[in-house]
Amino acid sequence: MAAETLRPAQRSRRETVYGKLSAALCYFGFLIPSIIGSNLGFWPSALAAVALVLSGALVFVWLTVPLRKVRLDSDRKRGLIECAIRSPDAPPGTLQDRWKPGYAEIRHGTIRFQALYGDIEEPSGPISTFSGITALHELPRPQKRPADAKRKWKILAMITDQGPLEIAAGEAGMQLLELQSR
Repeated sequence: MAAETLRPAQRSRRETVYGKLSAALCYFGFLIPSIIGSNLGFWPSALAAVALVLSGALVFVWLTVPLRKVRLDSDRKRGLIECAIRSPDAPPGTLQDRWKPGYAEIRHGTIRFQALYGDIEEPSGPISTFSGITALHELPRPQKRPADAKRKWKILAMITDQGPLEIAAGEAGMQLLELQSR
């Protein structure tokens, strides 16, 4: 029997292709100086390579962002958010003290969290369940953004049946958490 997982919406075909094409741009960035370097010289060809890679990456990001927003919005409607959690009472330097990125399913005042491991896009491993959520309040932004928290994510602190918990998520995830905790 397969283990239960929290399944976020699958990446669209275009989103997957754009991700692979942006990675392929780096390869072409290394080829350009070697191809046109003899005609222009090293620095002009290196500058052309950097300009090509950056402009191509920006185009692919520009094409991918709307698709990602639609995918995350469909997950949010199902009660599933992309987030990161940590235990604030854990001793410094331990695994529980670090932010764990993953997906959380929020229903009826219960948070079911499953972590992402490595570069895998799918959550895997055991599902942690937190219920009895009380004392929900937003924390001020730390001076240095946690490595596993995205740029515009906010941090909420709460008390659960498993002890204190901090969760970092986007604005839509915060609204869902606040609605479900009432």
